[in-house]
Amino acid sequence: MELKKWVDMELELSRKHEEIIMRREALLRGTECYFSSEDLQASSFIVDIRKAEERNENLMRNINESLTNIRRDRNTNSPGFETITKNYWSMVKSIFPVWYEQYTKESDRTFKHSSKPFSDGNDQTVPKASHQSPSNTNKQTDTSIGPNERSDDELPSTSVPPLDLDFITGEDASQEISVKAAATLETNSSLNSSGKVAKKEKRVHYNEEQLSAAARKPIRKPKS
Repeated sequence: MELKKWVDMELELSRKHEEIIMRREALLRGTECYFSSEDLQASSFIVDIRKAEERNENLMRNINESLTNIRRDRNTNSPGFETITKNYWSMVKSIFPVWYEQYTKESDRTFKHSSKPFSDGNDQTVPKASHQSPSNTNKQTDTSIGPNERSDDELPSTSVPPLDLDFITGEDASQEISVKAAATLETNSSLNSSGKVAKKEKRVHYNEEQLSAAARKPIRKPKS
């Protein structure tokens, strides 16, 4: 009985051992496949790196050549630039003849205008008498002042001094205002009758607020 149990146990262990060995073999195969694929990928990656390096070298070589050509073409004294310019304008002339003719005329006109001497604002040139017409000469106004006339600076001042309303109230204030206004009008009329019309007449106008303020202000006696 015990022998039978022992045999069954041994058979079970041997079967499990075989399963473990089979799994281990499958794992080894998978590991080998994985490493082989990694090696292939690494080898292809190395090839890609070499191709990328060659491509970068070609790009840098093309860029340097392009920069050299650009620097050479930007030189206006080089024959290549002159050839390109001639070819361009010949193409424009053949495609747009009307525009090319108008452009050349405008450029010639601009060159002639720019070739004239430039005079700044500080130069004061006196026009010749031969270029002035008689009509323009007659149109000039005489600004001289006669012997009996007076200049604007010598005209008497028509301004009226401010009212001293400290001692004036009521009817006296209105009388004082009317007297000074009449004096102002007389001065203006005398200026107008003298033959010299002033540019601006200064008149004093007192509104109702000033009159009412003068009427309401109390009388202040002067100090003795």
